[in-house]
Amino acid sequence: METALYYTLSTISQTLAGALGMLAAFLALRVSSLDATVRTALTELDQRAPGGPAVEARPASGSVRETLSAWRRRFGDPLGGGYLITVLQQAEHLHQARETLLREARGALVVSACVMAICFVGLACTPWLGGDPWRAVPAFTMTIVAGAGCLLWYGRLVVRAFD
Repeated sequence: METALYYTLSTISQTLAGALGMLAAFLALRVSSLDATVRTALTELDQRAPGGPAVEARPASGSVRETLSAWRRRFGDPLGGGYLITVLQQAEHLHQARETLLREARGALVVSACVMAICFVGLACTPWLGGDPWRAVPAFTMTIVAGAGCLLWYGRLVVRAFD
């Protein structure tokens, strides 16, 4: 029982660490793609907006959220044509998707770190946990379910990132 518990706990933590690394790579690609698309949209707004680029639409902080809000205030009423409204709406949507993706990724990272910490503590307690089936079975069940939950969360994040 001890050997099985030891290998299960070490495998779960290693699997989560590897999968978390792959998730980070996918998310880095997607976030950089979203950033580039939003920057392109902001440049297009600057170039095509009636009256030229909006100096007031570029706050000193350089925050994308504040820049989009300034554009929204400037063009709250319909622009001279629907194209620029569409560009602004797409930029807002993509920026919101980026923020949501990063928020969910932070949650997955925290939960994964907790599961891996539980596995490491469990490894230290393997002789005690494995000595009694009433302790070993819940330890197996809890870590396997938590690890599988993290992997499912990672999969959902990857699908959502490229949706």
